[in-house]
Amino acid sequence: MLFVKKWQFYGHPACYRERRTWLCQGRTQALTAARQVNVSTRSANSQQNLMEWTFDEAPNAKESGSAGRQSPTPGQSGRGRLATGSRRAANRAVLLVGVLAALAVALSMLLPQVEAWRTRRDIEAVVLRQEQALIAGDRAALHATFKNPGDLSIDDLVRRLKSGWQPAAFGLPGAQWDGQPGTIHAFQVLSAGLVRADVARTYVLADGTRATFAMPQYYQFTAGAWQQVPAPPSPTNDIESLSRDRLYVHYNPADMDFAARTAGELETPLRRACVDWGCPPEVQVAAVFTRPDPALASAPVSSLAGSLTFEMLVAGQTTLPDLVAKLPTQAWAGYPADPAAEAAVRRSVAVQALANVAERLTGGTPGLGGPIRPLLYAVEVRELVRLGLEPPELSEMRSIEAGVDADQLWSLPAAGPDSPPVLLCALAVVNRLMAGRSPADERNLLLALGQASDPAGWLEVGLGLTPVQAQAEWVSLTAAE
Repeated sequence: MLFVKKWQFYGHPACYRERRTWLCQGRTQALTAARQVNVSTRSANSQQNLMEWTFDEAPNAKESGSAGRQSPTPGQSGRGRLATGSRRAANRAVLLVGVLAALAVALSMLLPQVEAWRTRRDIEAVVLRQEQALIAGDRAALHATFKNPGDLSIDDLVRRLKSGWQPAAFGLPGAQWDGQPGTIHAFQVLSAGLVRADVARTYVLADGTRATFAMPQYYQFTAGAWQQVPAPPSPTNDIESLSRDRLYVHYNPADMDFAARTAGELETPLRRACVDWGCPPEVQVAAVFTRPDPALASAPVSSLAGSLTFEMLVAGQTTLPDLVAKLPTQAWAGYPADPAAEAAVRRSVAVQALANVAERLTGGTPGLGGPIRPLLYAVEVRELVRLGLEPPELSEMRSIEAGVDADQLWSLPAAGPDSPPVLLCALAVVNRLMAGRSPADERNLLLALGQASDPAGWLEVGLGLTPVQAQAEWVSLTAAE
């Protein structure tokens, strides 16, 4: 086979072919095979473009820079095309399998989420019907949403929800449901046909604070519809505990997270109060998650200048002081569902804990009942103000109403609707007494409440006054403004 190795235009330097590129001495001209043909055709009639051709044998494959490409035989070309086509088909098959596998994984992840969304939408519709029936007082419509419509506990549930029982179980008396339909705060599919929906409702507390509490409710798919059912039995009733320097908490495992937060939030104020009051090392408070069942409030509770301590005393729904600080389990009364509710519950537990400590430091036994000592609770309120758990303006009160019996400031048979003036006057007396005095004086006055039998004796022991000085001081402190 002949191979064009060299060619030359007359009047131009010799050129050599390197694969598909022609190289000329002095400069390089890149010419394709088609262009060579066109040039030779156009210059055929031109004398000065005559070319001289030199033919030679095809170069050896080992010759550097001049190796030529041999054309494949027909058989080789067919086999190459077949192999290439097979590889492409295999690649397409692998790609298709990968795409199908990815789609299968995506569908397996997406379908449960779609089904959960559809279930939640159906439960939201049931909850809305229940809330509308509660607001309208339509008991028949409400009963129809339960699996057992004849259950008498449904009527108890209605009374509790509408009366503010849920916040009262957390020690927050006087709360009123704002009358707006509850909404789903949290949602969980427990098993096929059984879900838990935490329904959040907003209450207006006695001091005007709006706080949201959630109540777990359970729904089962029965006879083609979702209906509310009782809570499933707890997997365990074992009681666990958390211990701190001044606190230990007993709780059910289902309330572990709330119990841990309570322990962390309550330990700090207890420590500070015990430093201020001089608690012995062995003084600890127990907080227990249980099933408190406060009586339904018969009338709204006065705000009592925003003092939760006094509100709790007047309402009487939570025993002060009690043997332990009580909180409801999640299954019994739900849980606080917004920052305002969490702050209110934190205050309630602190009030219970400090009332327990103050009673013990002054010779009393928490939980036994007996007369109320307004001056004792006035000292507790001042400590809670320092801890940021009662409004700061309470420590500035100085005004005393005319007509208040000074003897009731020392001992009140029981707290009730007529108690607010006495409690507020007791706080004003202690604020007057402590003006310009040291924290050590306040600690001595607290401890002296357990050693004296009347107000003058209290001042004698607490401040080291003579009987005459103590009596004169008391008269001055209780003078109406």
